[in-house]
Amino acid sequence: MPTQRPFYHPDTEKKLKAIEGYLNSYLAVMSKQSFETIYVDAFAGSGNLPFTGTAGLFKDQVESEDFVNGSAMRALSLDRKFSKYIFIEEKKAKLDELKERVSKDASVRDRVQFILGDANAEVMRLCTHFTKPNVRALVFLDPFGNQVGWDLLEALGKTKHVDLWYLFPAMLGVYRQIGNSNAKMTAEQIASLSKLFGPHDWKSAFIERKNVDDLFGTTETSEKIANVQDITRFKIKCLKTIFDGGVSDKWLPLGRDGAHWYSLIFAMANPAPAAVRAGHNIANHIMAYS
Repeated sequence: MPTQRPFYHPDTEKKLKAIEGYLNSYLAVMSKQSFETIYVDAFAGSGNLPFTGTAGLFKDQVESEDFVNGSAMRALSLDRKFSKYIFIEEKKAKLDELKERVSKDASVRDRVQFILGDANAEVMRLCTHFTKPNVRALVFLDPFGNQVGWDLLEALGKTKHVDLWYLFPAMLGVYRQIGNSNAKMTAEQIASLSKLFGPHDWKSAFIERKNVDDLFGTTETSEKIANVQDITRFKIKCLKTIFDGGVSDKWLPLGRDGAHWYSLIFAMANPAPAAVRAGHNIANHIMAYS
């Protein structure tokens, strides 16, 4: 049976074009320097996405193909190349599909490393290599949900050599887990959000507790006070504590049918002023015009 894939939809294209645009500009800048450059796609998938065909006019924009290239294949197709590409995928069937596609391109296949495993563990292991002075890495984290733990983000920040694009699940992973207006949460939901935010006090940022007096005495109530934008701003504030090259205050809101489900966030571990200036200028320009 064919493996299941997430479906392609209009905001998927916005995300992929933003990443592709940054990769292209990043390689142009790095081509003038002598670093080993590494691209890591930590949730690489099979290399393409099936087009749903729900909007005829939009389907014309992707030339009516049944499938469109995902981030891994787009990265490989750029004219300039990274020294190495690392694709991580936890499902063997998807990774095998990706390997098959990459094997057809002799210009890049010797530069590619495929890793079958958990993205958090594998990227964490790679961080040691990213700290080397002659290495610069660009990491794309595109999880389905709350799969990216704070400890991984902290490790990436400590490398001082990573540019990060992170698809943060602001709506599906955070806002919905807080529950409705009374902010009732299960132990599993609380643990999931604590994994996302690490040492930062997300409960106080997103939930307000009040004492309400009535005829029967005083009752403590909880109320959700944060929307998706507030949650994204809080995540950016948290990331700024671990990425010395800064985190863009802009983000790319993504979802379906006009709903804001995810926030595509850009962060830099490299604190060098020239690198910070170039990286943020490129990222902010891309997000402004996506």
